[in-house]
Amino acid sequence: MAEAGFRLDGGGDTLVFLTGAAGAPRLVYWGPTLSVLDQAGNLAWLGDIAIPQGMLDGGEVLNWLPEAGHGFTGYPGLEVRRGDGLQITQLAQKRADLEASQAQILLNDDAAGVEITLHLALDPLTGVLESWTAARNTGATALEITWLAAGAVPTDLDELIVFDGRWAREFHGRRQTLTTGLVTHENRTGRTSHHAPPFLVAGSPGFDAGRGDSLAAHLAWSGDHRMFAERLRDGRIQVQGGELLGPGEIVLAPGEVYRSPSLYLARSETGLNGLSDRLHPFVRETILGGRLTAKPRPVHYNTWEAIYFDHDIETLKGLADLARNVGAERFVLDDGWFLGRRDDRRALGDWTPDPVKYPNGLAPLISHIRGLGLEFGLWVEPEMANADSDLVRAHPDWILGQPGRVQPLGRGQYVLDLTRSDVAAAIFGQIDKLLNENDISYLKWDMNRD
Repeated sequence: MAEAGFRLDGGGDTLVFLTGAAGAPRLVYWGPTLSVLDQAGNLAWLGDIAIPQGMLDGGEVLNWLPEAGHGFTGYPGLEVRRGDGLQITQLAQKRADLEASQAQILLNDDAAGVEITLHLALDPLTGVLESWTAARNTGATALEITWLAAGAVPTDLDELIVFDGRWAREFHGRRQTLTTGLVTHENRTGRTSHHAPPFLVAGSPGFDAGRGDSLAAHLAWSGDHRMFAERLRDGRIQVQGGELLGPGEIVLAPGEVYRSPSLYLARSETGLNGLSDRLHPFVRETILGGRLTAKPRPVHYNTWEAIYFDHDIETLKGLADLARNVGAERFVLDDGWFLGRRDDRRALGDWTPDPVKYPNGLAPLISHIRGLGLEFGLWVEPEMANADSDLVRAHPDWILGQPGRVQPLGRGQYVLDLTRSDVAAAIFGQIDKLLNENDISYLKWDMNRD
């Protein structure tokens, strides 16, 4: 019996998915726009796979959210636990809401008490695909999510570029051929990182800037994440991405929902430049909403290397004069302006102008800079606090971490628990007061520790 299916069109591309009784849809075609499509006839054969000896009679279904419960022995797209054991899932499609360039698929497993929403949207202009998944606990007891991929992308591209690096040596591409098993990049620093940024590129052998088939995968997530490519035992390849979850991090009460980050995917037949041709306008117009299109980027002058923590208003005015003379359009006052900040080991969290360095506040300096026709910008790092700060001395319980456990310092800093409304309100109040009382048009917002 032939499988049903649907197509998405946009950006010069067509994607064809087949749907059956078991599991999520299967991607069987992603390429240049198809003019005529008979899914049940002409393209259903694309879903057929050769089944090697020694495997399940129906083979292993690599769909957009592969499950061990359907016999998939690669890395599954969904792992959940209920009580003391792994919860087996066998999802089935319940409903599909389809448009020309968008699909929302509802899958459920009543026995497991799990409902999955799969969202697919192909950008009409650039052909960039957005995929995310959401899990709802339909059972009567708590459900732990241990892994929920934003999507599992089948591909035949086996040359990978993954990225690593460190401070001042960021984002170095590393090429390797995927021979067997997994190539995984995980980040556990709590933010996007130099050593494992949330993106990878797969391509045909030897692909380069202007040549070769290629696929880009970028997880829109600035926290812990997992990105991987896996060659299965029958030779097929999948690419997955999702939030890296710790034990017990996501436990859903009955009726609660967890949504994965979005995974953005782009395809090219002309190498890396072809990917750029899709991704750059997508970021400008869709991610940024066009708000920076044709907007001038002011030339910055930043005070950091000139003065570090040695702030003197007359010196700063002189620097502003020099900056204006060489064409600067925005003057950014960097670290060292706030209460008690003599070095980088103290005072983060105390976001008021230092009365010794700025006895009349920031207004006199800002007035001079604005009088030169320059914008004024200010350095902040509001999610952090030094151990040596008035804020931490008054509120040690505001530090992010488990109560009663020693928290490691980084740069003499702690991370603040901004999930607490009182902490967020206090920090926001300090920054809001600064912006309301001063003509500040720009914040240089640093995040200097994991």
